[in-house]
Amino acid sequence: THNIALGAPGQCSLVNWSPQIAGQALADVYITAVNTSGVPTRLHATQVRTRNLQFGLSCHDPAAHAGVQAVFAGAPLPLCQSGGAAPASWSVAVTVTFPGGSPSSNVSYAFGYADVGRVELWVRNSAATAQVGTSGAFVVKPGGFALSSIRQTAPPNLANPAAADAAGAKFVKAGEAFSVTVTATTIDGATAVPNYGRETAPEGVLLAATLVAPSGGASPALLNASAFGAFASGVATGTTFSWGEVGIVTLTPSVGDGNYLGAGDTTGAVSGNVGRFYPDHFDLTPEASDSLIDRAGINTGATESCASPFSYLGEDFKTRFVLSARNAANAVTQNYTGGFAKLGLGTWGNFGFSAGGLPAGSTLGAGGTAPSGTWNNGTAQVTAHHKASRPATPVAPGTSVTVNALPVDGDGVTLPAAVQTHAGATALRYGRLRLSNVYGSAAPLSMPVEAQYWSNVSWVRNADDNCTPLAAANLLLTPAGWTVSAPGTLAGGAGNILLTPTGPGSAAVCADLGADNGVSCAATGANLPGLQSRGRGGSGYDNDPTATATFGVFSPEGRKGIYNRELY
Repeated sequence: THNIALGAPGQCSLVNWSPQIAGQALADVYITAVNTSGVPTRLHATQVRTRNLQFGLSCHDPAAHAGVQAVFAGAPLPLCQSGGAAPASWSVAVTVTFPGGSPSSNVSYAFGYADVGRVELWVRNSAATAQVGTSGAFVVKPGGFALSSIRQTAPPNLANPAAADAAGAKFVKAGEAFSVTVTATTIDGATAVPNYGRETAPEGVLLAATLVAPSGGASPALLNASAFGAFASGVATGTTFSWGEVGIVTLTPSVGDGNYLGAGDTTGAVSGNVGRFYPDHFDLTPEASDSLIDRAGINTGATESCASPFSYLGEDFKTRFVLSARNAANAVTQNYTGGFAKLGLGTWGNFGFSAGGLPAGSTLGAGGTAPSGTWNNGTAQVTAHHKASRPATPVAPGTSVTVNALPVDGDGVTLPAAVQTHAGATALRYGRLRLSNVYGSAAPLSMPVEAQYWSNVSWVRNADDNCTPLAAANLLLTPAGWTVSAPGTLAGGAGNILLTPTGPGSAAVCADLGADNGVSCAATGANLPGLQSRGRGGSGYDNDPTATATFGVFSPEGRKGIYNRELY
């Protein structure tokens, strides 16, 4: 309205130019003639007037153009004048019509700029060049950011496989560097804005990681999240980004400091899936609260409660240790669980077990029970059963047999620098269970039972054996009929079988310790093959022990009778 100050009641206000978005036209801009005081002033009270106007642009920050022309009123503007100075060149003249009585143009115009920075739009009367107007400096922000070339930084520079779930291909290790290229773009995302990053205080880009899988898992911040290199033509690349967890994420770019030239933030397009990330290495620690090595083979139930400072060759023993999946900074990767955990804990061969100090002729193998453990937040407590095979003939006891582990999962994750880690230590002894012949006239007969081991000189009682069980069901009497009471668990390596006969005669006693390659002992097996020995016609140390109990018959030196007494 003529002769009313801009912004007064009932009057228009100046255009709020800042901020604008690169590539997005600002429409509905009218050109208004003003007097020297800046008050709208009509060119004629009743008649239409026209003016041939020219337009120009100046660059404040960045101080120079990057080759992109702005457009106003349909006219391409010359490249912006450096340093915020008044334009030295102007657009072609545009005829602007002002109706009679009105200080403003009869139509509106649009401004568009496909670049970024703090700029200023200028207008002048081509016929009276001293008549100049300006918008004042305003900011044009980027329309968005686009991410590309997401790949492993180190050789072989694996391209992001964009895994959909835990079954997808691996990308980089947790904490390993990967590279990303970012392009600052116009609003349509299709065109780079070349002046981005050339500001006096160069603007950057910040990446934020959002967890895709596993659902509800740990989601740490991206490391070096704004570590892009210098921008050139609106494009920059960073090579030191890393994420310290296992799983799949997306990346979202935004203005590095969240405030482009003071005009607020711009958020770019969310990337597709990035990953699968997987652990950098495993860490293995023996379980401090446990004796680490137990005679596992003597236990048939779920609870293994009898710890021992040794194990017999040919018998199960176990190691307990804590295994954790870790990132490059050695922090536990909590998302290594479920489908993202690629090390099956129930397979003995996955752990790369080996043993040092085994006797000659002995090898380490899997025990009769599969390893057990469950991944929970990247950590698992593992119990693994092993068996050191018995050599064909007795050997000296091993005093320091160590079990090492070198687990390798399906992604090739293993211990650092391929160093085997100590998982436990024990003494291994070549053992046998010995039954001794017994005779007498008083019931019950007591048949000695002794657990022995080869000392490399002779068979000696194993005083450390307080675990070996022998139940009545493990004993076979031939002929049957006598009442038998088993020793139960040996104490100090010794015990007694009590036999109550039905009358005079003899009975053969066999302790069934396992599969017998000589003559089978058809009782319930005690599952103690590590205590079998040579005997009963067998040539190897794989026979069940036997002895004879004799009641009320001749002793080798005695005379016929139930009771004999010799006096000298």
